[in-house]
Amino acid sequence: MDNHFVENDVITEISAYSDEEEPEYFDSAYEKIAGDILYYQSYEVDAVSGATYSSNAIMNAVKKCLEQAKE
Repeated sequence: MDNHFVENDVITEISAYSDEEEPEYFDSAYEKIAGDILYYQSYEVDAVSGATYSSNAIMNAVKKCLEQAKE
């Protein structure tokens, strides 16, 4: 996720990819997690069952980007 996806402290878009996670797990997690983060405007959302590692990786990436955007 890049900082330009945060405008006026609002998460406007999430873009993520992974070359380490299993694609089917990452893709299913990304679809749900990205939607929840945009809806709730928080990286603290429920992980996707069966794709916990991918879910946590996405949430942690968003957390880091939000922290950088505040600097």
